[in-house]
Amino acid sequence: MKRILLMGFLILFSSVSLIFFPFRSFAGDYYFSVKPGVYLPDYNHGFLIDETFDTGPNFEFVFGKYVNRNLAGELGAGYFQTKGEIAPSRTGLKEQVFDIFYTLKGLIPIGPVELYGGGGFGVYISKASIYPDHEVNTNLGLHALAGGIFNIDERLFVGLEGKYVWSSASFSNGSVTKDAQLDGIFVNAVLGWKF
Repeated sequence: MKRILLMGFLILFSSVSLIFFPFRSFAGDYYFSVKPGVYLPDYNHGFLIDETFDTGPNFEFVFGKYVNRNLAGELGAGYFQTKGEIAPSRTGLKEQVFDIFYTLKGLIPIGPVELYGGGGFGVYISKASIYPDHEVNTNLGLHALAGGIFNIDERLFVGLEGKYVWSSASFSNGSVTKDAQLDGIFVNAVLGWKF
């Protein structure tokens, strides 16, 4: 629990610290974006019938601040889910994950285009539902991402992003507990506004 509180404090401290850096970007210091997309689990699990979780939806909200022309920090929150069936009973398993994360991005502006890459850390709150039971886990994780945006005008932008997450969870139906990884690829569209 102490590790989770420390990680949450680091995320908030890092984000608030960036607010005080003086800089004016293309339209403003700050931006907000929404990122709908898909989650593609990338880890084999022997306790599942097909060994892997299914592709599921992902959605993120991000608040960011430009530190300078080539650096930005983001605080975000999101949701993703996946499903599978446990062998040999074919019992359905549904994994729902809420996350809060911090990302530091390096930027390469090329005219109206901004290419970026970066990484960060987060807290992942997962709810595993194995009929009729469910279990909630809280775990720490890391991520790396790369993408690009196109500035439609001084404020509105669209883009595409890929992210990889490393995190873990455990599942239990009361009698059996299984440790698992939530490692996976996220492919998201990006729609945002600078202010």
